Amino acid sequence: MKFNKYVKLVVVFSMVLLFGMVYILVVFEVEGDVLIVDGYYEEEDALDIEANEDTHSIEEDDLFNYVFVSGAIKNPGVYEVEDNTRVFTVIKLAGGLEEDADINAVNQAEPVMDGQHIYFPTVKEVEEGYSVEASQSNFLININTATLEQLATLPSIGEVKARSIIDYRTSQGKFQSTEEIMNIDGIKDGIYNRIKEFITI
Repeated sequence: MKFNKYVKLVVVFSMVLLFGMVYILVVFEVEGDVLIVDGYYEEEDALDIEANEDTHSIEEDDLFNYVFVSGAIKNPGVYEVEDNTRVFTVIKLAGGLEEDADINAVNQAEPVMDGQHIYFPTVKEVEEGYSVEASQSNFLININTATLEQLATLPSIGEVKARSIIDYRTSQGKFQSTEEIMNIDGIKDGIYNRIKEFITI
């Protein structure tokens, strides 16, 4: 009798377990990373992954700055540097200062900013009353008068696009605005946004 009682208990337990598994399979259906519950999709994990990827991409874009250096420096031009880079690092990238540069005119320990123009004056210029404000306005690259070499120092321009800029102004006349440079093949919004802080007309 006791044996039959145990057999019945095992059978009942097995049936309950079987019905429970069938219920789970019917009500909850899993497809890959998406969980379907009574016809509703829960895509939280997938959305979290996409959000993390987007955030990572944005963070990578924010890691670099474009800095324009000119004046008494060996290789003036625009340099791409990592965020929190100091002025002295940019000086090294540009080949160092010229012998007649005033090394005290610019704070070399200062972190650079995206779109910043750093002008390194000579000792003579400082003695004659050099001012930061004047240098920033005087040393922007004028796209109506700049040489091929000067235009080529702009970010994402290079010699080929610099030649196109000169050809355009030769055939069409002087630029009436800096935005007009986007009429040139290969120079659209993306490149313009990189160079607009460094050019003038």
